[in-house]
Amino acid sequence: MAPVVTYGIDQPVSEVGQLISTVLTFGLAIAAVIYCVVIWRRDGTVWQFFLLVSGGLTCLMEPLYDHLYGLWFFEQGQWHLYTTFGSHQPVWVPAAYVAFYGGASVFVARWMMRRLP
Repeated sequence: MAPVVTYGIDQPVSEVGQLISTVLTFGLAIAAVIYCVVIWRRDGTVWQFFLLVSGGLTCLMEPLYDHLYGLWFFEQGQWHLYTTFGSHQPVWVPAAYVAFYGGASVFVARWMMRRLP
């Protein structure tokens, strides 16, 4: 399957928007790490850290999906970590993956362990 070509029009990225996105996603990622530490101290289990790390590592797949599906982030003035497949990845992407794919997975798994037989 060939990558989709996107003819998107680039525009400047808002400095305030980037700041808000970065602070919020890193705040959620820190909350997810604290939640996992609390579980570890209370229950003595470490499985939640594996979910947290693996969720964070999935951010490395983001440029591939962006390339294959023709998605892009606005690039002018963007704070980005790296560029792969022509896709500039913002600084907040890894924190978002840690928070949502890692931390949310831990939360859902714990909820299911408590609620489901």
